[in-house]
Amino acid sequence: MFQVLSSFNKSDQSQEKGPEARALPASWYHSSPLYELERRAIFSKRWLLVTHRSRLTKPGDFIRYEEAGFPIFLCLDRQGNLRGFHNVCRHRAFPVVISDSGSANILACKYHGWSYGLNGKLAKAPRFDGVSGFDKEDNGLFSIHVHVDQRGLVWVNLDAKETPTTPWNEDFLGADTQGRLQDFNMTEYKFDHAWDMTIITRYGTQTTLWSVLDD
Repeated sequence: MFQVLSSFNKSDQSQEKGPEARALPASWYHSSPLYELERRAIFSKRWLLVTHRSRLTKPGDFIRYEEAGFPIFLCLDRQGNLRGFHNVCRHRAFPVVISDSGSANILACKYHGWSYGLNGKLAKAPRFDGVSGFDKEDNGLFSIHVHVDQRGLVWVNLDAKETPTTPWNEDFLGADTQGRLQDFNMTEYKFDHAWDMTIITRYGTQTTLWSVLDD
């Protein structure tokens, strides 16, 4: 990745004049090729914090998200396990979950009626029972990795490998055991509401702003 990034840097440096730049090249904040690189190398490989476990309380509860253009959702299965899936039907890639949050007994695609259990396994595929070579076991939802830390915060990783390339502990070991968090018993908190803010900007621009405000 760093080799590719250096090529972006060189293209900017060729246009720079005067003193050495003290910040990231401007093109890094709006370059489409760099954004696609970030999607592959960061958003589809690293752990992303999305919510708190308390938002899902009973089997069938779900929450929908989109991370860097990747549609995903979390769901609590009948055994109380928190699962994550790509929000894409295996038939024609239509979204399986179309509400931001809610509860369902079964995950049903509205396009052609394919239905999945809360564990992501294909339960029904109309008109496919007699199709030669078709196996329900091979057509469940694509799962994503889910980690719930000691504070109940939920992290997801979209790495397609069976085991994520980057373990959660490698990036965030100790994040949930910081001394400043010990005074907060998050099991006593109840979810109240969520609100969204639409900002037309790249995540790099926004995180830079947050860093400045935090200082």
